Amino acid sequence: MKGIILCLLFTGVLISACNTDSSDSITPPALSDTLLVVTMDPSNDSKRVKKEISPIVSFNQDIDSTTVNSVGFMMQNFSNQAVPVFVNGTYKLNSTAKTITFDPSSDLEQGAVYRIVLTTGQGGILSKSGSALNSAPDWNFTVEKTLQIIEFFPGQNATAVTKSTPIWVEFLEKVDTTSINSSTFKLQEFSSNGYNDLQGNISYEPGGKTIFFSPSQTLKNDTLYRIILVDGESGIVSSDRNVLSASPNWSFSTVKHYPDSDNDGLYDVDEVNLYSTDPDDADTDDDGLNDYAEILAGLDPNDRNDATSDNDGSTDPLYIFQWHLNNRNQKAVGEDINSA
Repeated sequence: MKGIILCLLFTGVLISACNTDSSDSITPPALSDTLLVVTMDPSNDSKRVKKEISPIVSFNQDIDSTTVNSVGFMMQNFSNQAVPVFVNGTYKLNSTAKTITFDPSSDLEQGAVYRIVLTTGQGGILSKSGSALNSAPDWNFTVEKTLQIIEFFPGQNATAVTKSTPIWVEFLEKVDTTSINSSTFKLQEFSSNGYNDLQGNISYEPGGKTIFFSPSQTLKNDTLYRIILVDGESGIVSSDRNVLSASPNWSFSTVKHYPDSDNDGLYDVDEVNLYSTDPDDADTDDDGLNDYAEILAGLDPNDRNDATSDNDGSTDPLYIFQWHLNNRNQKAVGEDINSA
């Protein structure tokens, strides 16, 4: 009987010992206590990223703002693989303290490869509860290289452009000719109804860097025109598929129309206001030379007596005109140089 009692007592001690909590036991942290990266923007290996990008990283926990710095969050330019360049900028936490935004001090380099590194462990980014990153992705992205315009004609806000003026745009690199059409290269005419597209023909210089546009119809006098180039993947692109960063557009206006009633080469308004000649008479002084020719030769279109100003007695207007064009320092072409 005593043996049975002792056995039961011993068994109770064992059971009691097995159920006793130990203050020295270690419980592994739950997965929810680990600081993790949830999203990244731009994502790893992204291409054609805008040069104005501000990379964003989101976490599963609130971040301790004192640990957000260039030690825990680094951005590097890897264009030169041998010597990566650290990018300067500022860090911002959003209102929930779970998202870090990095704003570079300046636009990123076109065509360059960038890498973002998050430091793990207690020396890196920590949550407010002190959790560190056990592992973190290093991710790369490539900034797009834009198609650049070198020069265009007519220029921005050009005035008095002739109706037959050439229209062209020169790029820094060869363009993909299949990307240029009436939807991506537009010439528009302004009217009371707004801007309207004009039809025309597109051609290229041999090197493929300059585009020429020839309107199907002659431009109008005293009219406002606009040229639009469409950007993006569906717009004008280079042969390497580099895109325009924005849709460039510029305007110009054609020369005003001034009537020349007598077809002497002088506008009516100039004949009245500048030369005091008759806008309805091509030869105001009736000396055989029209008003414009006399002005060009330095003669007075209102004085018929200057028709013999070379003192040789000839009144042939062609001789007189040539003589004055030659600054009156020799005989008129065709005349006897021995005569007075």
